[in-house]
Amino acid sequence: MNPRTVGLLAGLTLSAGYVDAVAFFGLGVFTANMTGNTVLLAGAAGARILGKTSLPGGIGIVLPLLSIAAFVAGASVASALVRGETRRPPLRSAALLACVVVLFAAAGVLHR
Repeated sequence: MNPRTVGLLAGLTLSAGYVDAVAFFGLGVFTANMTGNTVLLAGAAGARILGKTSLPGGIGIVLPLLSIAAFVAGASVASALVRGETRRPPLRSAALLACVVVLFAAAGVLHR
């Protein structure tokens, strides 16, 4: 694996972990790690079956379900936008990454 790929992988993984930690402690859901949201959704559904309204900490079904739906929508849109891109430099991928940066910044400002 070349050093550029390793650096990109590490940077994206670190940013996903950072976003997950901030969102989990701030909102009670995972935003980058869908495994966590799947576990929260299953736990909340199980709590409902047992007659409780939510998991400890007030995590219900809506937030994990919304997070999973938004993740699927984002992944679908992103894959449709960059599918078949062969240009170098990859302009659509760069534009999509710039949009993600703007969305992260907007989320940070709105969450204050």
